[in-house]
Amino acid sequence: MRVIIDRFEQPHCPLLRMYIHGAPHRRQHRAVIKRYREVLRQAFHKIGLRTPYAVLIDVSLVFIDPSAPDYDNLLTALYQALDGKALGGNGVLTDDENIWTIHGLRKLYTT
Repeated sequence: MRVIIDRFEQPHCPLLRMYIHGAPHRRQHRAVIKRYREVLRQAFHKIGLRTPYAVLIDVSLVFIDPSAPDYDNLLTALYQALDGKALGGNGVLTDDENIWTIHGLRKLYTT
């Protein structure tokens, strides 16, 4: 599992283009989602965002070789990993409602 984030400044809030390699789906064990959270946290820190992040963001998502073919399970796992109220707290965002807009949603399979 790996996450790369590119940050683009916009007038209302930053756009984070997230490339998520090997994203888990929501039905995987909680330990997997918690590991996902830590990988996301490290990616946020690499671009200079402190966590838990309490400001609105826009996101563009590219799931590369995800563990599930359906977006609903991938998005649910992402929201669980980001949300400060899920999985016992300590999320990457203070609340998943800080995601203002999802601009793009894509899957890419490399094999």
